[in-house]
Amino acid sequence: MGAYENPITYVDTESAKYYAGAISQIGQVGAKLITDETERRRKEDEENKLRNEKRQQRFKKYQLETQSNVNDALKTLDFSENESFRKGMGNIIDEYALAKSAYEFENDPAKSKELGNKIFKMDSFFKKSFGSEMDDLMADVEMYKKVQNNAGNEGGISKYMDSNYGTLLQYMANNTDPGNLDFEFDVDSGDIVLVLSGKDENGEDLYTGPGVKDGVYKVSLKGNQSSELPIIPEVNLRKSNGKSKTGEKLPSTLQNIGVYNAKNQVPAKYYDEKVTETKLDNGNIITQFTFNDLGKSVIRKEIEAEVVGLLTAGDGPAQGVKSANSLYKNVLEPGENLDDSGSFVLNGQNIPITKESFDSMVDKLTKREVDYVQNNMPIQTTRTTTDDSDDKTKTPDISYINEIDFENIFIPGPKVEGSAKDKTLINFNELEMELAKPPGNFLVKKAETVGGRESRTVSKTVKGQDRQITIYDNSSIKQIKAQLKYLETGESFKPAKEEESFEGLDFTVD
Repeated sequence: MGAYENPITYVDTESAKYYAGAISQIGQVGAKLITDETERRRKEDEENKLRNEKRQQRFKKYQLETQSNVNDALKTLDFSENESFRKGMGNIIDEYALAKSAYEFENDPAKSKELGNKIFKMDSFFKKSFGSEMDDLMADVEMYKKVQNNAGNEGGISKYMDSNYGTLLQYMANNTDPGNLDFEFDVDSGDIVLVLSGKDENGEDLYTGPGVKDGVYKVSLKGNQSSELPIIPEVNLRKSNGKSKTGEKLPSTLQNIGVYNAKNQVPAKYYDEKVTETKLDNGNIITQFTFNDLGKSVIRKEIEAEVVGLLTAGDGPAQGVKSANSLYKNVLEPGENLDDSGSFVLNGQNIPITKESFDSMVDKLTKREVDYVQNNMPIQTTRTTTDDSDDKTKTPDISYINEIDFENIFIPGPKVEGSAKDKTLINFNELEMELAKPPGNFLVKKAETVGGRESRTVSKTVKGQDRQITIYDNSSIKQIKAQLKYLETGESFKPAKEEESFEGLDFTVD
């Protein structure tokens, strides 16, 4: 049959090897792919883990930074034991820190913008709203500490202030529990609201009055920023005006305007010519000096300027009226108000109350200051003899005159040409105080300038006789003492040869 009858059978010995090789290669590729994917995922997991660790680190960093800033803003205020504050503020701090840490790792522009806006708003809350509101609250607490014991008086808290806010400040100033205190934080508006409630020892609500519902009082710290504690303004001429840079006490206004000298004594020019005299059984005379009209007019002029300053100071006229009313209601006429329905012009300034109210206020304040000075005018006893006898032949005891220290009454005068020593002149303010002291109790008044020399007239009534002498600004100590002996004794003395003559005096020196 040939080739078709006996066909040759092909035996394929290579295909199996091929498929086996192919399968082997596919297995190797698949294994490699699996291995690569596993490695990729491992690396990705490591990167994610590292990223999350970094985000967590950033979160903690921003959390601690913000908490530190909050503590700095609180300063002396301590709400660490208040659960409402801790919880509310803690949530805001966490939200802020989370937004800042997420922003650093966000690649999506839309999400980055959203996070950026949130961060900006919360940043503003912490750095502006929270800080300023806590500053104002702390300032009120510190101020309350200083003035709480002076309620109703100048420089103290007004008796007519919001009693609820005052109650809160009182508790905080004394580090005591103000009742139930909750915090409401509004990041969007930047407001912090204090929510207060509680009962006193008698079971009565701590917080009552307008705006209080069911014993719950709310105060917005943001809304409270523009208001100030109702401190009663001071119009007090007697008080020191603070301290100098070196710590020395500054003079009072009464000293600055010359009604008092540095020793808080009234100069002789403000002594009234009419004085009250009372004779005692032993022949001595008690003299009550009175404050004259010149001194009263000096005080009134200063008071008028103080009241004008009070009424025109602050944020606009209304603030001045409010402050003036506080002084009037608490100090001058408790419970009454000044009439601020009108105004008038004084020295080119618009005064935002009626002229009648202005005059009433000036009158009352002037009387208060004048009464203070008058009540502190000296009461002096004139000693007439060395014993209790009425014998007019007794010689007054004048030994004290030699002991008077006049060394400090002199001040440098003009240069004396051709002399190594400067001329010295008398400081009459100091001299007046020395002469007014007991036992001398001399009355000193300003005299006319004589021959270009400033002078003082010194007088005394002894045994019913009125005597007076004149001391000039260039008198010596010996001259002054001799003159005083004349006032006490009425005796004339012959001048010593080495002493200069006494200008204008009708007696001689021994």
